[in-house]
Amino acid sequence: MPQDITGVREKLLSLAQLSAEGVEALDWLLGVAPGFVGELSSSVAQLRSPMISISTEMEGATGLLDSKFGGIPYLPKGAEVPKDALGNPLGMLAQVNCTQLPKNDFYPSEGILQFWIGRDDMYGLEPVDLTGNRNSRVIYYESLESGVTAQGVLAHYAVPRAGEEENWPLRGTDCCGMRFDEGQCEMSMLDWQVDSYLQRLITDTGLEERYEFGSEFWNQVSTLLWELFDPDYVRLGGNPAFCVGDPREAEERYRDYTFPLLAIGSDDIVEFAEIAEVNFLIRPADLAKRDFSRVLYYWDCLEEED
Repeated sequence: MPQDITGVREKLLSLAQLSAEGVEALDWLLGVAPGFVGELSSSVAQLRSPMISISTEMEGATGLLDSKFGGIPYLPKGAEVPKDALGNPLGMLAQVNCTQLPKNDFYPSEGILQFWIGRDDMYGLEPVDLTGNRNSRVIYYESLESGVTAQGVLAHYAVPRAGEEENWPLRGTDCCGMRFDEGQCEMSMLDWQVDSYLQRLITDTGLEERYEFGSEFWNQVSTLLWELFDPDYVRLGGNPAFCVGDPREAEERYRDYTFPLLAIGSDDIVEFAEIAEVNFLIRPADLAKRDFSRVLYYWDCLEEED
């Protein structure tokens, strides 16, 4: 394999964890269209965004002020537990203590950010208005009060219990800790913007004229693309991901919601469905103002086969 092709191959393998099938598709395409693969590797790199990846830890710290999924939230004295449109209390899905994060330029540097969702069979999803936040909420406490205790919070809030509450996405535990790492996140193949990037790449390299659609070439391209554009992580920042489709494609009003405050891919502990993607998206201008009053909350999943 020529040295320049070897370099392209190594670059792509460093950008994504390809399956054996993905590696086979990569090598096949390098053999017939190395120029296209080289351009593709550059595009993949350019479309990545900084993220803070989250590893869920059963043995991690889950104190009142710690970053965690589930458990007892920090709740200032006098503050009410957020409620859904029917007046039912929401459940705290996640809490992020910003002082525990790696250094970054997108999240607040102090305070606590909480993600609350409905305790119904849709986990608070509002399909008609994904930014209505009637059955979900993102709450930011910039400064923390002293004297707040777990016992005091529990006087006002019932923690969802694994195995007791049917409509709750934590599996096997009421609470788990978070471990943070810096990383880079690719775009999703289902992101509404990806098609335009890929179409431009295909047009610029003249592939439409050289290969008939439905041929083995396009089958191999499809295999590789779905693995290169698959951000299946639990993360802060990066890019959103979807299982079925991007709601921003059909609804232009949502297209400014681009930044994932929290996105949840495959995880053994936080599981909305067997295969699901969860997004809390905010407009960058609102994030800069620390205005979390309107967040796009959306999750979708692949239907389980009978």
